[in-house]
Amino acid sequence: MTREGSQPAPARRPDAATFDTAIRLGILALFAYMSFTLARPFLPLMAWSIILAVALYPLFDWLRARLGGHGRVAAAIVTLLSLAVVFGPAAILGTSVVVSLEGLATQAVAGTFTVPQLPAELRNLPVLGDGLDAFWTTATSNFSEFIDRYGHVMLLPGEWLLKAAAGLAGSLLVFAASVVVAGFLFVPAPKLAGRIREVALRIAGPRGSVFVALAGATIRNVARGVVGVSALQALLIGVGLLVAGVPHAGLLALAAFLLATAQLGTALVVIPVIIWFWLTHDTGPALLFTAYMLPAGAIEHPLKPIVMGKGLETPMPIILVGVLGGTVAYGLPGLFVGPAVLAVAYDLFIYWSRPAAELDGQTVANPDA
Repeated sequence: MTREGSQPAPARRPDAATFDTAIRLGILALFAYMSFTLARPFLPLMAWSIILAVALYPLFDWLRARLGGHGRVAAAIVTLLSLAVVFGPAAILGTSVVVSLEGLATQAVAGTFTVPQLPAELRNLPVLGDGLDAFWTTATSNFSEFIDRYGHVMLLPGEWLLKAAAGLAGSLLVFAASVVVAGFLFVPAPKLAGRIREVALRIAGPRGSVFVALAGATIRNVARGVVGVSALQALLIGVGLLVAGVPHAGLLALAAFLLATAQLGTALVVIPVIIWFWLTHDTGPALLFTAYMLPAGAIEHPLKPIVMGKGLETPMPIILVGVLGGTVAYGLPGLFVGPAVLAVAYDLFIYWSRPAAELDGQTVANPDA
């Protein structure tokens, strides 16, 4: 019924409704694109903050229980400890480099700087020995001629080292800022996790909460398997270097820890040190040193799969592919994001591939139970 004298509203054509929907979707896509553009500079910071909050939350929860439920105090303590772990090795490394450079500069000014002679074992190498001896003699006896002859070759590695150092410094600052941001996420973490589970439930149904719990467990296991095992491995290598009297044992152990964490392996530290030890020591001590350092450098291979796979039903090859592929694709954040994504994808595939009759009678377990 319509009022007397009024005209009924004309019905909208189907093509007009479609056009309105297209405009709305276009505006939403524009807002999504603009939001992503504005947030893109902060994505590494956000990714590291979430990863650290998930990985360190068990420590925060344990400390909060010991402090009588004072969550902010526990969060502050965990944040300060994490910052000490981040800046402690960097400060030691920077101080050692400065001291070494000062010593070299003092020797160069006083005219007492000397380069040790090339070991006889290297001079007597077939094919390469004569070239190495000539190169080393030029570098030690006539440094200006050495620079004139090989200076242009040394520029490219020098530029690469400077860029790598600048990138490392920038990554260190981003990581430190992520530690601080993660400290503010510990207390509201249960509410944030609840919101994430609600979104996952709307996207993936009852299985969504399981995916969220699986991603969190994977990140924590990778943190223990990568950082924890790398720290243990660096400690064993450092002890071996100290006992053997290798110079700069602390710096070499720190380099081993960084290489192991970055998934580059400790062989870049262990193998050159073993070669140097064989060239400068007798056969007996060299054999003992090698027998200790090789297992210490390879201990990550059996330990990492055990630690990273603990409590997870995801096959270990899936986790390892996620670790390696994520690191190659996204850098260090991908170390944690990669296995989490592949673990969820694998669980989703297994759930999808089950027979319909089995799925109808299946109940989804509560991940928080």
